[in-house]
Amino acid sequence: MPPPWESCRTELPGGSEMHLATVFTMFMCAALLVSACSRPAPVVMPQSVPQGAPQVSSSGGIYKVGAPYTVAGRRYTPRVQPNYQAEGLASWYGPKFHGKRTANGEIFDQYALTAAHKTLPLPSKVRVTNLDNGRQLVVRVNDRGPFVGDRIIDLSRRSAQLLGVEKVGVAPVRLELLDSGPHLLTEPLQRGQEAQEPGMPVRTGRVYVQVGAFRLPDNAQRLAWRLSQFGDASIHVSENRRWHRVRFGPFVSAREADVFVQRLERAGYLPNVVVQIR
Repeated sequence: MPPPWESCRTELPGGSEMHLATVFTMFMCAALLVSACSRPAPVVMPQSVPQGAPQVSSSGGIYKVGAPYTVAGRRYTPRVQPNYQAEGLASWYGPKFHGKRTANGEIFDQYALTAAHKTLPLPSKVRVTNLDNGRQLVVRVNDRGPFVGDRIIDLSRRSAQLLGVEKVGVAPVRLELLDSGPHLLTEPLQRGQEAQEPGMPVRTGRVYVQVGAFRLPDNAQRLAWRLSQFGDASIHVSENRRWHRVRFGPFVSAREADVFVQRLERAGYLPNVVVQIR
């Protein structure tokens, strides 16, 4: 079985390549509940780009927002989003796609600081913050994906190395859109720079997989009972008491939570939910 962050390709209308999850978007919502703040331990930066790594030209790319499209039964609508910010899970991709065309016609370079996103204009410039270790990196979004669960960004291998995501496979991140537009096409792809180390304490907490949210407590109890084969679910009531959220956990890491998510997917649970980090 391939690792849970590994994805495959399909084609958009018109021939552009894009990421395609090997599984459907399904039954879970990971929530990071903050319990304390602490300064992260010193981290060892990965080695620079390997000597002799082939240079890849980004020529041939175009600026595009793109038409709505459907993957695995789920519809996505690319659009201009000037104030875009989001939190969720990041994964990464690399060797299998090195040198191939991205969704906007550029050449994917696994050693460049790039990424894939489902709806942002291509290219866009996004600041990514790893919420587990506080590292920050600015990446160029020039591809579509990921389509595994509700992950919000797929990093190039080099970006994943610098952010500390490569070895764990998936990690909770915050995204902030910095810029987008055709003028970015003239900017060369960045390679090998170091990620910015955290200048402030990073959030720590526990990771949960949320499988449903209901206004009526009886509905939440019924779902928890239906899913009891997967373990003991807890019901968390929102501060305004309007929502009753069914959650599994806590898990020791986002990676462990993601494995649990795939277990639910294999069992065929298909509600439309969204990953949120709190």
